[in-house]
Amino acid sequence: MYVNNEIGTIQPIAEIAKAVRHKKKGYNSNILFHTDASQAPLYLPLNTIKLGVDIMTLGGQKIYGPKGVGCLYKKKEIKMQAIIKGGNQEGGLRAGTENVPLIVGFAKSLELADREKQKESERLTELRDYFIDKLLKEILQAEVNGSKELRVPNNINIYIPNMNGEFMVIILDNKGIACATRSACREGDEDEGSYVIEALGYSKERSKSSLRFSLGKDTTKGDIDYVIKILSESVKKYSSK
Repeated sequence: MYVNNEIGTIQPIAEIAKAVRHKKKGYNSNILFHTDASQAPLYLPLNTIKLGVDIMTLGGQKIYGPKGVGCLYKKKEIKMQAIIKGGNQEGGLRAGTENVPLIVGFAKSLELADREKQKESERLTELRDYFIDKLLKEILQAEVNGSKELRVPNNINIYIPNMNGEFMVIILDNKGIACATRSACREGDEDEGSYVIEALGYSKERSKSSLRFSLGKDTTKGDIDYVIKILSESVKKYSSK
């Protein structure tokens, strides 16, 4: 992943690509480097040459585009097998009539993302830092998961000891606040916490006591003040210790 979808960490894709090329040359092998960059277009550059990737995937729903559409970038010399056989649409890789409205909507979303990237990144970085600073002052035991510097502007992932994350999601939802304990891909198993946080070396307890908040185009400082107020009150009321 170019950007981790749970904790917002920006991965050193260009450095990884360089290491892959070194191994590829040393072992005389055909190693290909793919990155899922779905979380990146709104905030980070997507120059595939500078990143050094062979294959990249993007999704429309992550950039205010239509759901159900994405794109695959690959170098011309890379040969791939078709996943849906039949017609020769999409370079022979995916047969079937293309959904033109979704494709056009996705392309427009990418265009707007690139145009607004710098201004919106600066705005959200300020709001994100405001959120984190205020949260850590209001809830002294809270901690941030992931890097505080190498992080996309819209992501906040926090650990609050002695709080059940799934329970807090319900409490906050009743107050009109949407957040999550882990990625939507992992929803459904309430006995499991965030595998990403566990992979960082933290305990299962921490993985179950963490919350992810995402900021967006409509987020204001007033929204953040409201979230911190409700979150602080809820922690005081429902903390197990």
